[in-house]
Amino acid sequence: MYSSAVYEVWGDLSSVKDSWQNQPLDEEYTQLLVQLESKGVLYMDTKEMEDGVLKQLYFASHILHSVVVKIAQDEKNLYYMSINFSHPVDLSEPSVRESIRSSVNRLKQLWG
Repeated sequence: MYSSAVYEVWGDLSSVKDSWQNQPLDEEYTQLLVQLESKGVLYMDTKEMEDGVLKQLYFASHILHSVVVKIAQDEKNLYYMSINFSHPVDLSEPSVRESIRSSVNRLKQLWG
């Protein structure tokens, strides 16, 4: 299994799309995707992640928090979105979660 960045929008973070193509998944990344498939959304603090390729990327990119959301799935692919934060954010704050929920819902509607 592998992961590729298909589309990205970034502000104060660096672009990873060109360098994140056909990246092999390690055990930690695979387990994250298994959790994502069942839960639909994961709220993550980089410091609390298991060591692995994704944690290394997040630390190198100065990402403190990430929200990973399942967008769609077909027979061969799991499509998901990472919303990454380089500044402290309280991911349990209702206004933050509502903003993310409404944006993800809109994206899913556009996905079809």
